[in-house]
Amino acid sequence: MFHGYEIGRNDGLIFQHQECSAMVDFLDPILDDNIAYRATQICKDLSDRMEIYGFGAVYLARDNCGPADDPRTVRHFAVKVERHSTLYSDEYFGTAPVAAIHDYANEARYIPTEALYLLFLTCSDRFPKLDSVYIHDRYQAIVMSACVDPALDRWSKRLASHEPVFPAFMGAYLMPGDNRPILDEMAACKVASQLLQALVDMAQINLVHDDLSVNNFVIDQNLNVQLIDLGNVCFGLDDEDFVCEMYPYLPFQEYQMLPELAESMFRPENRERDWSENIWVDFNSDVRQIMLWKFGVIVYGLLHGYWPWDDPPYGGHEWQLLDYRGGASKRIHDRRLRIICEALPIREDLSQDCKDVLRHLFQKDPAKRPSLETMTMYPWFSQWSYQNRVYERPFSQDFQDAYCRSTR
Repeated sequence: MFHGYEIGRNDGLIFQHQECSAMVDFLDPILDDNIAYRATQICKDLSDRMEIYGFGAVYLARDNCGPADDPRTVRHFAVKVERHSTLYSDEYFGTAPVAAIHDYANEARYIPTEALYLLFLTCSDRFPKLDSVYIHDRYQAIVMSACVDPALDRWSKRLASHEPVFPAFMGAYLMPGDNRPILDEMAACKVASQLLQALVDMAQINLVHDDLSVNNFVIDQNLNVQLIDLGNVCFGLDDEDFVCEMYPYLPFQEYQMLPELAESMFRPENRERDWSENIWVDFNSDVRQIMLWKFGVIVYGLLHGYWPWDDPPYGGHEWQLLDYRGGASKRIHDRRLRIICEALPIREDLSQDCKDVLRHLFQKDPAKRPSLETMTMYPWFSQWSYQNRVYERPFSQDFQDAYCRSTR
């Protein structure tokens, strides 16, 4: 029903305008849409071109090669495979899954908007480099450069199953859970400044990352940052394009709680709602300000080892705020009250320039928080580059454990 071969290529104009992928998914649902199944749905041209050797939310792949090839010269790729949504679904449901580009014959070809954003950001080192896009039947594959550590076991591993292997070093691994930072101030400054640069590069083409989190950027061995997962991005030409009247509350984003959102949750009409589910909260918000608040939360966490206004006991809590999935919790309740009522606690040993950044980022009044343009003028973000040192990513026991579990 949804093969498209009779009416042209899946990325062609006719197919995109006549096939409703959302309706097909409704009439013929894929019951087991998991990692293993998606691997079998990758376009044959792509599977013939490269070998997938790492599984996860995004596949890890490398050029097809033989035993005599030098593993140090083989190219590695990240392959993001998702259900393909057509332009017809865009018009019918009001989403923006694909965008048109033109090939050498000047024919319109439709690619996922995430791939288009990566194409526009090619000149920035803060994002993966787009390699290619494959659309086949009900699935699409975005092929991009991979941020991988040099390791020979990546070469020799042969997969016997589709269990997640070879995890990427994400920002979450810089938060070990014992409430102690594993980066010193200047190392945290390098990570923060490169993350800020990624946001600036997006803003230059009117894009705002709407899902900024410690799970959506990766760090190489020299603490170089790449921002990933551009599937949830806002685009606009005017200020009103970035203003929303509703805010989606997600329990696992509790560590990024805003004062205005916490106040809304304490209102009588919201007190009895089930906060263990994804819920829309009624309050005006600007996605650019929310993005900067999330950025500030990440910077604070890197510098302190715990999240703003948390109350860390010695040795850490029994669970990370990143693991919160909703439900009643005195720790969550008390932290929300502190976010509303108390000043931001900051380490005394941090530099004054660093403290200034944090205090301005965490103004309780959204109107008083700095803009992205203002943030770039704070001197603290450039101080890491003046240091006569080589920056190296610190050892993370959590990453080591995850790596060992995935490859044994």
